[in-house]
Amino acid sequence: VKLLVGDDGHLVLVEEQNSQEVLNVAYADGETQIKAGDVIHHRLGVMGEVWESRKPFYQNHYKEWQGSPLKKPGYNSVLGAPIMWREQMVGVLTIMSKTENYFNHDSAELLMLFATQAAVAIQNAQLHDTVQQNAAYLEEEVAKRTYELSEANKQLRELDNLRTKLIHDISHELRTPVTSLSLYLELLERNPHKRERYTKVLREQMDRLETLVEDIVQVSDLHTRQDRTVFTQVDINNLVKYVIQNYRVKAEQKSVEILYLDTAELPDVIGDAHQLEEMFKILLVNAISYTNEGYICIKVAHESETNQLIITLADTGIGIPEQDLTHIFEPLYRGKGVSQLNVPGMGLGLTTAQEIVRIHKGQIEVDSTVGKGSKFTIHLPVLQRTR
Repeated sequence: VKLLVGDDGHLVLVEEQNSQEVLNVAYADGETQIKAGDVIHHRLGVMGEVWESRKPFYQNHYKEWQGSPLKKPGYNSVLGAPIMWREQMVGVLTIMSKTENYFNHDSAELLMLFATQAAVAIQNAQLHDTVQQNAAYLEEEVAKRTYELSEANKQLRELDNLRTKLIHDISHELRTPVTSLSLYLELLERNPHKRERYTKVLREQMDRLETLVEDIVQVSDLHTRQDRTVFTQVDINNLVKYVIQNYRVKAEQKSVEILYLDTAELPDVIGDAHQLEEMFKILLVNAISYTNEGYICIKVAHESETNQLIITLADTGIGIPEQDLTHIFEPLYRGKGVSQLNVPGMGLGLTTAQEIVRIHKGQIEVDSTVGKGSKFTIHLPVLQRTR
C-alpha cells in the first residue's frame, strides 16, 4: 500500500485442506481476521480476474464496474496482482484507492514485481513453518519413543528383580520343608518306635511343600492357559459349593465354620470354569489359613443395576494391617507379620486371583480390620455369549 500510495489493501493466500480451499487474509493494517462488512472471495471481482488470468488487473471505475457483485464501499480504483510459486497460483495481492483513474500499466508492473518478491518471502516463511512443525513433531516423537524405551527398560528391570526375588523366595520357602523332611526321615530310621510322632511332622511338611508347589503351578498354569482360555456358561452357585465341599474338613480342623448363603435363580456367567474355581479356592484357602476360630461367610448375589454377580467372602480372621492392604495383590508380597504365623506360601495366590478376575473383566476389592477379619468382594459381569 505504501509502495503505490494506496488507501487500503489485503493479501489473500489460498491453501487446500481436505480437498477444500481455505483463505488466509492479511490486511495492510496488520489484521489477519476478515473485517466486519468485508466479503472476500478469490474467484469473484478483481481477485477473480487475477486468479483466472494469472496477470495483474486494475479497475479505475470500481463503483460502476459490473464485474464485482461484492464491492467494498468507498473505493474507486482497485489493482490486483497474482502471487505465484512455480507456476501455481497461491494468492492475490490487492491495493485499493479512493481516487478514480488512480492505477495504470506502470502501477500494475510495479505491483507484479513486488508480488514476485512476496511469493519468495511467503514460500520461505511457509517452509520455515514446515521445518519448525516437523522439528517439533520429531522432537515430540523422540521424546515419546525415549519415554517408551525408558518405561520398557523399567519394566524389564522390574521383571528381572521379580525373577530374582522369585528364585530367592522359592529357594528360601522350599528349604524349610525339604530340610525338615530330610531330618525327620533320618529320625524315623533311627527311632522307629516314634513313628506316629514323626509321621505327623512329615505330613505337615509335605502339606507345606504341596502348598508351595501349588502356588508356583497356579501362576504357571494361568499364563500357559491364557491363550487357550475357553469361556463357557458357568453356574457360580455350583462352583462355590464344590470348592466349599473340598475344603470344609480343612476348616473344621481349625474349628472354623463355613457359612454359605445360597441364593436361588442366579444367572450364569460366561467364563473359564477352571480359572474361576482356582480363584475362589485361593480366597477360601487364604481365609482358612488366617482364621483361627469363628467363621467364614460366603454369599453370591446378582446386582441387577450393573448386571453383575457379587461374590463376598468374609472371615473372622487376624485381618490385614492397613499398610499391607495396598500391596497384597502384588506378586511375592507377604505382610510383615505373616512370616511369624508359619503359614506356607510365597505371596502369589492373591496375584493369581486378581489376574483371573481381570481376565473375566471383573473387579476384586478387599476390606479388612486387624483383629476382626477380612472381606473380599468380587464383581463378575453377567455376559451374553456371542454367536
